[in-house]
Amino acid sequence: ENPDLPYEFIQNILLAKQEIANGEYSEFSFDSLKGNWFVRILETRSFNKAVKKLHPNQKKSLEQAIGAILDNPDVGSAKKG
Repeated sequence: ENPDLPYEFIQNILLAKQEIANGEYSEFSFDSLKGNWFVRILETRSFNKAVKKLHPNQKKSLEQAIGAILDNPDVGSAKKG
């Protein structure tokens, strides 16, 4: 057990791993952010369902965060615990 990672976070990681193993994923498409990245971003069914529930401004923020990570994978700071 890791006190730094909430149970729900670990549960979602395990669910995503199982969905990928079952071939239940698709390519993530950007609606508002157009980048020049040479990567494929895959999304699981559960992630897709969660994204569909987001408000347009939240989805735009998500896409911008993904874009920031693609631009600089070292962005942010590691969690210390």
